[in-house]
Amino acid sequence: MIVDTNFSLCNGTSETLALAGDMKELIPELLGDLKTQQFGAKKGGFNVLNVADEVVSDWSKFWVDFNKPWLDAAINRGDDIWAASNPMELNLLFKNLNLVPVDQIKTAQDLADYLKNLKNQTVLSEITGFGNEIKLLSENGYIYNQTSKMLVK
Repeated sequence: MIVDTNFSLCNGTSETLALAGDMKELIPELLGDLKTQQFGAKKGGFNVLNVADEVVSDWSKFWVDFNKPWLDAAINRGDDIWAASNPMELNLLFKNLNLVPVDQIKTAQDLADYLKNLKNQTVLSEITGFGNEIKLLSENGYIYNQTSKMLVK
């Protein structure tokens, strides 16, 4: 995970800021041990998906049951998404890079275009949870800004 200590979580607007990526280290720093099921808009605040382990009956369905609906809501609100992990590190998006055209993905736009058009089932079977997040955001017009570490429309 990459955390920019100069980055402010307060985005200075009344909009909600959503966070995406591997937050194993970031969550305790932001929230302590708080687990919450309140995933709606938080005007002027930030929205973090942090589900209590006891609520998840089948981790293989976490994407469908929790992560995708949460991210869909953020997309529908038009939230800016702060990436706690760097999506340009392709090994965070795919378990295996053998079939990924790494040499053709040089920019955030290249990455968004690749993910939007990705149909190869073998490659899709190698996508990580973070990869699913970035793919969904790309399909909905979000592009990663490497300076701000934000995914924005």
